[in-house]
This record gives sequence, structure tokens and C-alpha cells, in this order.
Amino acid sequence: MSSGTRSIYSPYLYALISHCHASPLMSPSSIDVEFLIRFKTSTYIPVSSASLLAYDFLLTFADEIRYVWGSKWSVGKALYLLARYPLLFNLIVQLHRNAGHDVSDSECHTLFALTGYMYLFGVLAAEAILVLRVWALWQRSKRIAVTLAVMTVAGLAIGLTAVFKLEGGQFFVPRGTVVSLSYPGCIGVADSNNSTLASYVVLMVYELGIFLLMVINGIKGHLRVPTSSMMYVFYKDGFLYFASLLGISVINLVIILTQPPEFTNLLISTQAALHSMLSTRILLNLRHRSESMRGSTNTFTGSLDLSGLHRAANGAATVSASSIMFQRSGREWFGHGSQSVARNNDDDETELVRFRRT
Repeated sequence: MSSGTRSIYSPYLYALISHCHASPLMSPSSIDVEFLIRFKTSTYIPVSSASLLAYDFLLTFADEIRYVWGSKWSVGKALYLLARYPLLFNLIVQLHRNAGHDVSDSECHTLFALTGYMYLFGVLAAEAILVLRVWALWQRSKRIAVTLAVMTVAGLAIGLTAVFKLEGGQFFVPRGTVVSLSYPGCIGVADSNNSTLASYVVLMVYELGIFLLMVINGIKGHLRVPTSSMMYVFYKDGFLYFASLLGISVINLVIILTQPPEFTNLLISTQAALHSMLSTRILLNLRHRSESMRGSTNTFTGSLDLSGLHRAANGAATVSASSIMFQRSGREWFGHGSQSVARNNDDDETELVRFRRT
């Protein structure tokens, strides 16, 4: 390292334990200046992720008040709140873990475990939104329900195991070894990146499986989805969701396999923020489409000539306002399946009309 670089970082990093480059994975007794610089760089990412999530929160807060806070409690509303707020709170906790000046060693372990499990919990809530929507696409098929349940349980079990092993294998540099107390936060070193690698692979396989179920359903239905339908909204948002998250998962794998261990969790906060932003936007857009279609429904009274529509109805029929009903079945959050679209040319309402002969 050049003397200029050393002097730039000296207020924070000139607390040298020892230089050791023989092993790619370091213990607390072999921390060097290069490691501290890379570790410091990796702590900037959660700041940008928190800023991104806060910006998205400001952009969508008006829609959230309209479509979420004013609605009745349901699975969709609960999942929205669980995908939105725990991850936002978790990023704040991580910022304290990375930038706090009075964080003890025991607090570092506690905060590391807390953020790890909360990330897993938030991502699970975000994925549940996609799982339920894909299940709705398949007409709530029991076979698909079992498939998705098995995938979810297996992914959750592997994720919990990975977080548990990562927590147990995490070392934190004792505060006393750092001469300059101005160096903030918890300095963590993992003894292995295998658990992190496994968790990213499992997440990629899980999301790819859900994506394939969505694509297969669309191909089987041979659909020409109207751009005004909830189905179109979900497919558009769903493709964006999976493309973004699969892309960042691939980048994470490349980083783990090619970069120093300090960068193992470089983009985990970004990935969690994208899970929260994209999944909640899917629900908001579905709710917006549902409300728009409800608002465009025309209710009328009077006489209609139905002779050209129903041969059994000879002459005129009187249709009252109460005779036109829409069977919504509480599906404003996740919509109907593709077969409903094929039958009705719309995926979120089935029109049920009762006629009274005059």
C-alpha cells in the first residue's frame, strides 16, 4: 500500500494487527490495513440501500395510504406490511451496526444475528407475495400449492441453517485491538463463505422455479392478455421482479467466488431492498388496477333489448341496478388465474347478471 493511501485512511485504519496474505479467510489475529479498507468500503452499500428504500417509500406512500391503510385486514395487507417495514427497520439497525462508535463485542454478535434473521424474514414475506400470486394464476390448484409449499419450506430451512452457521462462524475484532477508536462499527470476519454461497444459490433456484411456473402458466393458457387487466399488470411487474433479483443474485455469486471475503455480503442489503420495493409495488399496482376497473363499472336502470343476446329472452327485459353484481371474492390483492382471463377477457372480475322478464 502506498504511503499516500495509508495516510488517507490513517485516522480510521492505522490500527495494524499484522500483515497476513497467505490465507483468503482471516481470523481476528491477522487483520491488515487492506482488509480494513475493503471492509470499510463494503459498509457504504447499506447506506445506499437504505436511501433507495426510503426514496421508494416516499414515492409510494400516498398509494400505500389509499390502497393499504384504508383496506380491511387480509393476507395481502399483512404481507405488504411485513415485506415493507421490517426490512426498512433492519437497514437502520445495520447502519448502527456499521457506524456506531460505542458498539460492544456482544452487541456486534446480537446485531449481526438480528439483521441476518430479519433479512431472511423480510425476503420470505416478499417471496410469499409472488407465491400467492402465482398460485392464483394456476386457479389455486392443490398440486401447485403443494409444490410451492415444499419449495418454500425447503428454502426457509436452508436459509435458516445458512444464517445460523454464518452467525456462529463470524468473528468480531475486539475494540481494544483498534488503536483509533474513531473507527466505527463492528469489524466482522467470516471463517467461511460457504453458508452465504449456499443461501444465494438456494434463493436463485427458488426464484427461478417460481418464474418458470409463471411462464408455463402463460404458455399453457395461450393468452392474449389485455393491457388493462390485472393479469397484464402482474406479468409486467413479475418479469421485472425476477429479472432484477436473478441478476443481482448472479452478481452476488460472482463476488463471492472471485472477491475477498470482506465483500461476501456486499450486496445483501441491496438485494433485500429490491425484494421489498418490487414485491410491494406489485401489490400496489394490482390494487390500483382493481380499483380503476371497479371505478369504471357503470350501473344503470332501464330497459334493454336483449333479443340479439339471449334467444330465450323474447323482447325486452328490465335490468335494475341491483341486478348487476360483481363477484370479487376478496381477490383485489392477488387476482384470478389465467383461465378466468380466457373466459372473461379479464382476470379480476366475473360478471353475474340476473334478468327479470317484464
